[in-house]
Amino acid sequence: MRDMLKLNVLSFANVLTLGVYVAFCLASMPFPAQASETNAERASRLYNTITWVKGPATASLGSHATIDVPAGFQFTGTVGAKTWAEINENLADDTLDGVLMPVNLSWFLNLHYNDIGHVPDNEKGSLDADAILRSIREGTDAGNIARRQHNWPELHVVDWIHPPSYDAQSNHLVWAIKLQSTDGVTGNYRTEILGRTGIMSAVLVADIDSLPSVIPAAKQLLSTVRFTPGNTYAEWRSGDRMAQYGLTGLITGGATVTAAKTGLLSKLGGLIAKSGKGVAAACVALLAGLWKLLTGKCKADGKPAA
Repeated sequence: MRDMLKLNVLSFANVLTLGVYVAFCLASMPFPAQASETNAERASRLYNTITWVKGPATASLGSHATIDVPAGFQFTGTVGAKTWAEINENLADDTLDGVLMPVNLSWFLNLHYNDIGHVPDNEKGSLDADAILRSIREGTDAGNIARRQHNWPELHVVDWIHPPSYDAQSNHLVWAIKLQSTDGVTGNYRTEILGRTGIMSAVLVADIDSLPSVIPAAKQLLSTVRFTPGNTYAEWRSGDRMAQYGLTGLITGGATVTAAKTGLLSKLGGLIAKSGKGVAAACVALLAGLWKLLTGKCKADGKPAA
C-alpha cells in the first residue's frame, strides 16, 4: 500500500510537471497573426474605453473653468485625456483637465489649468517678439546638448508661425513657433488664458500644413472657455498670490523654454515626430487608421474623412 501511495504521488508529480511543461510550450508557441495588434487596432481598443461628451454640451475643465463642446466635437476629462495620451504614445499626464477635438479626430486641443498665481499683464503693449524668439532659441540650443546625450533629434527654432499677441479683453495670450529637426518641421501653437490665480493652457495638435485652417476653429472653441465665478481675471484682489513672471515669462520661462530643454517641443503636444511633415503628421497617420477602424471611412490620401 505504501509503495502504491508513493507511485500515485510520483504519478501526480509527473502529471503536474508535464502540465507545466505543456503550458510553457503553449505560451512559447507563436500565435496566429490576428492575435498581434497593429498600432491602429491598439489605438481603437484604447479609444473605445474613453468616455466622450458629445456636442452640443458644456464640459468642466476641473473646478476652475468650463468650455463649450459644439456639435461635431467631443470632449473627455482627466481620465480620458490620460488614455488619449497613451494612444498617441505620449507619457501619461495626470495634470490634463481635458481634451477637445472634432469627432473625425483630425486635430485636438490639450487643456490644463496651471495654478501659478495671478499673472500681471502690464507688458500687454510691449511684447518684444524678436527678443522673445532669441531667448527661445538660446533655451532650445541649450536643450540640444541634453538631446544629443539621449540620442534625441536636435531642434532648431525657425521662426514665428504666430508672434506673441495678447488680447486684454479676453485675457488670451497666443503664440506659435516653427521648429526644425531631423524628423521634419514641427509647430507649437499655444494659448494661455489668464485667470484670477492661474492660467488655462491650451496646446493645439494638428498637422502643420493644416494649421492655417485649424487655428480659426481652435480660437473659436477657446473663446468659449469661462472661468467659474470667483476665478476670473477681473476678480483678482490685493493679497492674492502672484505669479513669478509676466506675459513674456509665460512664453520664455513659464512653458516654452522648459519644454525645449526637455525635448518636449519636438513632440507638439507630446507626440513623437516620425515623418517628413513632422510630429503632427505621425499623429494624423495613426488617427487615420483609428478613424478607419471605427467608421470604415478613410479618404484616398490616408487622412481622416471629414
